[in-house]
Amino acid sequence: MDDAYSGYKPTLDLEYTYGKNQVTPGDEGKDTGTHKYADENLKLLLKQNVYAGGATEYKIKALEESLQVSKSRYELAISQEIQNAIKAYFGVVFSSQSATVTKINMEMLRKILEIVTIKYELGAASIGDISSIKASVANAESKLSQTNSKFVEALKYYEYIVGENFKYTLPYEYEYEIKIDSLEELLKKADEGNLNIVSYLTTVKSEEFKLKGNQSGFKPKVDLYFTYMRTFDKDVAAEELYEQDTSQIFLSVKYNLYNGDKDSHAIISTYSTIRELRYKIEEERRKVKWIISDVFQSLNAIDGTIGSIKQEVESSEVTVDSYWEAFKNGEQDLQTLLIAQRQLNTAQVSLIESYENRLNNYFKLLFETGELVSFFELDPTKENFIDFTKSKYDNSYSKDTQLAKDYAAFTTINIEAEEPPVVEKEVQTVDTLEDILMFKDMFLDANDSDFTIFISSFDSVYETFSFMKEYNATKHAFIVDMIEENKLKNAIAHGIYENFEQADDVLGIIKKDQNKKYEVVSIAKIKELYKKFLDTLSELQPKEAVQQKEIIKTKIVKLVPKKPQPYFTNEEFKQEFISAGEDNFTINLATFTKLDDAIAFLDKEQISDKAFVFKYGTNAEWIKVLYGVFATYEEAQTRLANLSAKTRESYFPVIENIKDKQELYKKYSHLELGTPLGSFGETEYIEMSEDGEIQVQDIETQKEDEKSTSTSLTQIVVAAHSSYESAMISKKRYDAYISEHEQLKQIVQKYSLKTQIKEDGNYFVLTIGVFEQNPDRKIVLEKTREKFKSAYVLKLSDKKSTQVNEN
Repeated sequence: MDDAYSGYKPTLDLEYTYGKNQVTPGDEGKDTGTHKYADENLKLLLKQNVYAGGATEYKIKALEESLQVSKSRYELAISQEIQNAIKAYFGVVFSSQSATVTKINMEMLRKILEIVTIKYELGAASIGDISSIKASVANAESKLSQTNSKFVEALKYYEYIVGENFKYTLPYEYEYEIKIDSLEELLKKADEGNLNIVSYLTTVKSEEFKLKGNQSGFKPKVDLYFTYMRTFDKDVAAEELYEQDTSQIFLSVKYNLYNGDKDSHAIISTYSTIRELRYKIEEERRKVKWIISDVFQSLNAIDGTIGSIKQEVESSEVTVDSYWEAFKNGEQDLQTLLIAQRQLNTAQVSLIESYENRLNNYFKLLFETGELVSFFELDPTKENFIDFTKSKYDNSYSKDTQLAKDYAAFTTINIEAEEPPVVEKEVQTVDTLEDILMFKDMFLDANDSDFTIFISSFDSVYETFSFMKEYNATKHAFIVDMIEENKLKNAIAHGIYENFEQADDVLGIIKKDQNKKYEVVSIAKIKELYKKFLDTLSELQPKEAVQQKEIIKTKIVKLVPKKPQPYFTNEEFKQEFISAGEDNFTINLATFTKLDDAIAFLDKEQISDKAFVFKYGTNAEWIKVLYGVFATYEEAQTRLANLSAKTRESYFPVIENIKDKQELYKKYSHLELGTPLGSFGETEYIEMSEDGEIQVQDIETQKEDEKSTSTSLTQIVVAAHSSYESAMISKKRYDAYISEHEQLKQIVQKYSLKTQIKEDGNYFVLTIGVFEQNPDRKIVLEKTREKFKSAYVLKLSDKKSTQVNEN
């Protein structure tokens, strides 16, 4: 460019000559001799071009366009490097995700292999089953090896592309705000911004100016000259030294008539170059149109595919979970589970590949429209054109900025992929649901004076659980169940804080959902809500009838139910639990607020001999039920699978390290379990005083009595309890039971029968009615026994009295 601009400037030359001259007369007739002399000349020449047919102007314009072409080519080279970096970048991101998914699939198959191996050894599985699962595991291991190899290659390629500073741009971004215009708009952008097309168009302009410059050769050239010359003649005597100064100024007009068609050939060559460039432009436009159309359709198809694959993954996860539980319980065949697991893994890998293709296609689209460099806010004219660490580009779409700083994480993965596997003892980890259940015990043991963040307004327990997973709160929060207006509600208790200010500070910085309600409350309030829920749930659940031993007597006996005794855990198992090693495991079954509920739960599962029950909590309000001492996690899993499905679904038992529960028991070992309110199993009776009138008869004797014509007044004894509160619970249950049975309800209304609680020594007796023997009394007795199987008829000592005898 500077050289071209010099065409507008004058030229100045200094010329020095020294030589000998010989002058010979041209006419021989003259008597003049030859004159020889030496001279010395000094000449200064100034030249300025006045007109050259626009050659200089067109040369400058052509060079200006050539500069733009160079910039376009430079930006194109940068864009191609960015494309390589993007390919390497997402190669690392998605190959890492594929390796993780494949590893999880292999671990799942290994678990299945362990179960099938045990079944095979016990004769419950065939050789075909064991061979099939082994083949699946081998296939998964081979696939994992290939995936890990692909990941290592991607990481090395990324290091090669980015250079020594690759650790400062370790891949962690995979979500970008993707906005795609219509196809027509994309084609318009490409026509105006595609770097190849822009480069060709600019080159055409440059060649057109070159053409005009070549055409200027057919125009005259006008130059202005100015000269000054001094001549020294040295052949004269010194006293006759002669000096001559000459000054000239003149205008020169020059027109070329013939130069071997040099200018014509240059014009023809330029025309040919322009035609070639225009053809390349049209070819590039067709090519770009085809690429953009293809990528555009591919992006639309991938978007639809991602939605479908997402649904497939979600459905497959549910299917595998369902089949897995059924398989562990022996209710699902192996092949169906393997097919479902293979389908899940295939769908997961396909989803990852779809995400990778979607992003690669998106950035390919930006490249074709010429927007790739501007997307990363790079300026090819500045030094930061290729250094991403100096770019203004903001990682605003990153989901985990901490991962970007964890350079060792990727190095660790690289090392693990290359080193041979080391056999180590497997360390069991818990999933998110188990995290919640484990935190619950910690929360219920916290001081009432502490505070927590209470998050409410959830529609279902599934929404609550999803919320906790989304906001990574599973390790320091648990779901608080509540019953409001006979409907189950859920909330979240987040964290344990020593004072209100600390909890309020955390509340101010945590990420919030605008549709949820947040408040800081005391832990005592949450405990009260949870205890109220457990108590209400206990009352609402139907009580199973307790089979009692019939006492057959041939005479009236003075017996009453024996008062319940304090409850103790099986002493032998208690010592086994306390002395167990720290590396053993136990099953955290459930937490109750009532001892009766805990005992009923153990009787139902028939595990009392291997269960450990103790009280804990700052107010001794919770009852913990643990089951078994197991040397391995797998043994505990097997025992857990043997529990009833209802128990597993209702209480979500968790396998935990026994050390934590041993420490919890030692902290509250001074607390006694106490005495249950009711009796469990066979009821024991003790004799009353000789004046007692309570009569216990066998079924046949009672039937004979009911057939007699006696008109003695009687009452029906519904139940007997050691506390008034327990008797009141039975009364509420019985009154509700009456209201549900129309026939029983009509009889009660007909005779104005009332349920009453009478104190009888150390017991509180629930009775109904005072009436003579008749069919209605028989109906009341039968209906009552459907709910309370121990109900019986009590004869009153005084036929005219409506009061129960003191005994």
